[in-house]
Amino acid sequence: MALSNNFLLLIVLLLPLFQFSIATDYIVGDTEGWISISTVFDYDGSISATSGVDYKDWVSKKSFHVGDTIEFQYEDLFDNVMQVTEEAFNQCNPTSPIATYTTGSDKIVLEKAEHYYFLCGFPGHCQAGQKLDILVKPAEAF
Repeated sequence: MALSNNFLLLIVLLLPLFQFSIATDYIVGDTEGWISISTVFDYDGSISATSGVDYKDWVSKKSFHVGDTIEFQYEDLFDNVMQVTEEAFNQCNPTSPIATYTTGSDKIVLEKAEHYYFLCGFPGHCQAGQKLDILVKPAEAF
């Protein structure tokens, strides 16, 4: 009995030394995925419809942490994903990416607590809003 109590006490004392984190998997754009925003104009020049994802709005409703995974789902004939610097992101400049993804289903593990910048390198797509700025926080410990 004493051995059992000592073992239980040891576990209780050591438990705070162990940290557990739970990673989350995100699909960028949720059900719509990674697509360019398109606008349909009427004959008089007024906007009749807009489709696509507002990625600023999408990211504002999420909380990203180290270890989380983001997945870009898209039609690889019409889009791609480029990880870029902040400057390239702000200028929609895809000429010197950090990394380029082209499979149509790209999973990226967020390994560091920092900003990650992504854009579509197809002409006009970034300017139309197909870009993503993610701030990754340290992993949450439990």
